[in-house]
Amino acid sequence: SGDRVQFSLGGLGTFPAGLAAVDADNGGARSVVTAAEPGTLRVQARVGDAIGQLDIPVINTQPPYLTLSANRLSMPADGSTSLQLTATLRDPRGQLLVEDHSTPVRFSLVSGHALLNANEVITRNGQAGIELRALGIAGPIVVQAEAANMQTAEIQLHATAAAPHRVDLVALPSSIVADRNATAVISAVIRDSLGNIVYDSDLDIRFSVDDASQSGSSLGGEILNPAFALTANGRAGTVLQTTGGPGKILVFAGASGLAPATFEIPVYQAVPPQFTAALDSLKLVEDGPAVQLALGDLVSDGDSDRDDLSFAVSTDSAQVHLEIVDGALVATPVTPDFWGEIAATITMRDPTGLETSVPLSIAVQSRNDPPHITSTPDTVIAADVHFVCQLTATDADADALTYRLLEGPRGLAFDQTLQRAV
Repeated sequence: SGDRVQFSLGGLGTFPAGLAAVDADNGGARSVVTAAEPGTLRVQARVGDAIGQLDIPVINTQPPYLTLSANRLSMPADGSTSLQLTATLRDPRGQLLVEDHSTPVRFSLVSGHALLNANEVITRNGQAGIELRALGIAGPIVVQAEAANMQTAEIQLHATAAAPHRVDLVALPSSIVADRNATAVISAVIRDSLGNIVYDSDLDIRFSVDDASQSGSSLGGEILNPAFALTANGRAGTVLQTTGGPGKILVFAGASGLAPATFEIPVYQAVPPQFTAALDSLKLVEDGPAVQLALGDLVSDGDSDRDDLSFAVSTDSAQVHLEIVDGALVATPVTPDFWGEIAATITMRDPTGLETSVPLSIAVQSRNDPPHITSTPDTVIAADVHFVCQLTATDADADALTYRLLEGPRGLAFDQTLQRAV
């Protein structure tokens, strides 16, 4: 006890600080060792001239794996330029398996538009390489490499657009209304020779218009500011406004050195939206629930979608609450005991501002309401004294009323002629 024990290793490993030499206690000394590679780790302990050793098997806890690299991460999507991909076999410590000359590595395209020159390659010095070529469509490309008993590897690449080649035009909406200062957003899109958007282009786009008015009148449209626009993310935009009658407007867009673009925008004469038929009377019940009338099913508009139409309702009556909810008229009786007819007006408007109004009759059907006794008789009277109670009552439906005594003290009766209890 008390002897100094010196530990040493025959292999790659380490002792924590201060535990390579330990004083013995009760005839024993303990230390901790960490192995750095699989195989056999030999631990030796020395006390004076006495030596002991122990061989410890070290096993892998992580399998070997693949890494995938490229000589560059982007390339033009021109269909001819290629890049080199290299799959590398590594042991659990990340070291290249340089002596591996026989493992097949499988390559596959996970996403994107590209062509691999081989799907499987045998490693040489722990590596396998292929070539990848984009197929003319810009965007991300993901490639995967696999090998037996190894973790797979993926790499994300990017096929970029080639040099700017032409200008394309897009208009939203693609047709506009005449004589109402209607507008359309014009977008110029910069594309390469294969149709890819050139997002990193830095060009000055010039917009202009020409027209062919059906009536031969003055210019049918004009470009609002800007007439010149600098591209951003491959696009530049302006606004076109109609100034004349029906016909068509030709929009031009061009940039120095690029093929220009033209876009024909039809200009049509707007017509007001219409109800397909006269509206039937909307029927409610006195003091009853709300009733809905879906207006979208009753209209037509050759210029606009039904979803683009808006509705409004008006009335001078306060007995029924009217409102438009999600394209439907909702009518709710609000005045108790009211019945009869009220008049309302439904107005429909399209996105160009044209509108149509139609009358709507709302009939609130009556129902038989119970009468109400409005007189209040005495609740305490003296015995053996002549008692007379004059009854009065109202009925919301103006029905003739009759009275009947249901229960009372002996000697009390109801005079139907005098309409009183005696």
